[in-house]
Amino acid sequence: MPAEVRDQPCIVSVDANPFKLFGLFRHPTAPKHLEEFFVPGTPALQLHIVSYTDVTLVGVTAPHILFDLHGSAALFEAWTACLNGRPDDVQTSPRGYRPFDELVASVDASKLSTSSRVWGGWYFLSPFAIVYWVVMFLARLFWEGSEIGSWVWIPKDWLAQEKEKCMAELKEQGSSEWVGSNDVLSAVCYKVRQTLWFASI
Repeated sequence: MPAEVRDQPCIVSVDANPFKLFGLFRHPTAPKHLEEFFVPGTPALQLHIVSYTDVTLVGVTAPHILFDLHGSAALFEAWTACLNGRPDDVQTSPRGYRPFDELVASVDASKLSTSSRVWGGWYFLSPFAIVYWVVMFLARLFWEGSEIGSWVWIPKDWLAQEKEKCMAELKEQGSSEWVGSNDVLSAVCYKVRQTLWFASI
């Protein structure tokens, strides 16, 4: 990473090759495709650490069939607890995890919509709507062309500063809304996506 852009978000092109920076996060012999995980003797979970004088990169590789995002969070929480000398804080991940139960319980039922229509996935659409969705999806693939591989660098300190700026602007407007790091991160990613899309047309 160039020193002059380490404090600001930037886009690092990988020339449509997602494995160009492979060595920074994975061992050279680590699987690059799902089929390679099924080769006998291949670890399902792999850890790769690269250390420099000013930064350390920790790469964890695991297929989705091993665990989902919640499983990844449980792994990192347990790992962090052990590294900090707190093995007793490691909690067992529940077999049936329902992440939205707490959110549903906190919703005021009186503010819910009284509409009898149930919104679901694409399989709830009419046959015409499904055909329309497929046609538009294929048209988008044709219009946007091939994928462009890029890495987005977003420094942690910059993210925290932008979050504080957003909170300050909302406070000046008399708003009590709260802005999280994910909100700022999502905004940056959308901006990058639009920038790359407009540059390709």
